[in-house]
This record gives sequence, structure tokens and C-alpha cells, in this order.
Amino acid sequence: MRNFFLGLGVGLIGGVLFAPKSGIETRGYLGERTDDGLNYLKKRAGDVSNTASDLVAQGKTTVSEFVDKTKNIAYDALDKGKTAAADAMEKGKQAIQNNPEIHAMKNRETVSRS
Repeated sequence: MRNFFLGLGVGLIGGVLFAPKSGIETRGYLGERTDDGLNYLKKRAGDVSNTASDLVAQGKTTVSEFVDKTKNIAYDALDKGKTAAADAMEKGKQAIQNNPEIHAMKNRETVSRS
């Protein structure tokens, strides 16, 4: 029995020495920790939002650059096509002018119309 009372005494002294804070202090502590947790979550949500905004901006820039490059390639191809068509037309005109058979046909048409 003696050990029981000794253990009970040590437990009571330890409980008094290491007792939790009063109810008001505990509620205040829990409120502060809750506020800290909410502030942390708000900060992290803001960070995620900023990161998402940055990624969207980068995506828009990348798409815009791609569209610009594609337009430039298309315009270059169109210009080359126009140049090639003009060259082909000029070569065709020169071929017609330098072909004696075509001149002969033109002369026959002119004579038959007269």
C-alpha cells in the first residue's frame, strides 16, 4: 500500500507541475494556431494562384510566338509562290516570243481574218 500512496503523490505533484494551461489560455492558444494555419493556407493559395497566372502568361506568350512564326513561314511561302509564278509566266512569254511556229500561226490568223 505504501507504494500506491507514493505513486499517487508523485502523480499528483507531477500533474500539478505539468498541468496544461487554463481554459482561457488554451482557447487563446488554439485560436492563434488556427489563425496561423489559415494564414498559411491563404499564402499557399496565393502562391498557387500566382504560379498558375505565370504559367498561363507563359502559355499565351508561347502560343503567340508560335502563331507569329507560322504566319511568317506562310507569308514567306506565299511570296516564294508568287515569285515562282511570275517567273514561270515570264518564261512562258519568252518561250512564246521565241517560238517561230507560234509566230507562223499568228501570221496565218492575221491573214485569214483580213
